[in-house]
Amino acid sequence: MLLNKRLVNASAVYDASKNQTYRKLVNYNRKENLEVYNFTQRNKSELKASDSLQKVYLQMLRSVNRRTLNFLKDHAADYFSFWYFQHEIATSLGTASQDTAILREQLSYLQSTFPKKFTNSFEGKEMIKSFKRELNPLKKGNDAPNFLIKTIGGKELKLNDLKGKVILLDFWATWCVPCMKEIPFVKSLTKKYSENKLVIIGISVDKDYAKLKRTIKELQINWFQYFDKETDISKLYGVTAYPTYFLIDQQGKILYTSNNLNNDESELTKTLDHTLK
Repeated sequence: MLLNKRLVNASAVYDASKNQTYRKLVNYNRKENLEVYNFTQRNKSELKASDSLQKVYLQMLRSVNRRTLNFLKDHAADYFSFWYFQHEIATSLGTASQDTAILREQLSYLQSTFPKKFTNSFEGKEMIKSFKRELNPLKKGNDAPNFLIKTIGGKELKLNDLKGKVILLDFWATWCVPCMKEIPFVKSLTKKYSENKLVIIGISVDKDYAKLKRTIKELQINWFQYFDKETDISKLYGVTAYPTYFLIDQQGKILYTSNNLNNDESELTKTLDHTLK
């Protein structure tokens, strides 16, 4: 969905008749892309079920990527190359299964390949921040990144102003089935602990504001909610999966964060009981 009211200097990046650099890239990788296509066609019935075929397929894709990076480096002054790197190469950013070795290589490539006018632009700076967040995730003992938000109810909240209380950040969305299943758990925390001790802030990454407000009303969600439509707070905390919880202590340090190993309902409750005993 286009969120802009108008586009300035827009171009069809994948129109090989107008975008000369893209046309050159297509020709540069034509043989390798054809080999990948033929491989998937020959093995399409077994590809998903066979680890050995998957390994070969991934090796072929990485080979194409390496060639593409060489091409982009030779055309680094063209904005299309920078754009293509961001949208087609750095695809593991913001996913739950990123390879940190590849991320380090890509960050180094980004910083050393493209001119400063690109890496120092808003896009470039945000991309570099994203790489660094993925490579250095927040963990227990870190200072919780500060933010200023206006809740759906119209209240301004600055995280640093809440020091002295324990804060639970709940990253969720109405389209997330596990998130919806855990609403009763979060609601039970509001009954167990008073607002003087525990402040809960829901950070919703919904796109449909009306649906979010309707869900809040229907389920009687009575803790603070922020509509993180552009995922700014999620990016700040490096959140790529939902639901994700961050528990922050009275001094603004991270006490607990969700991961694939924790049972949040059990472990988060234990941490809260120990902190607020």
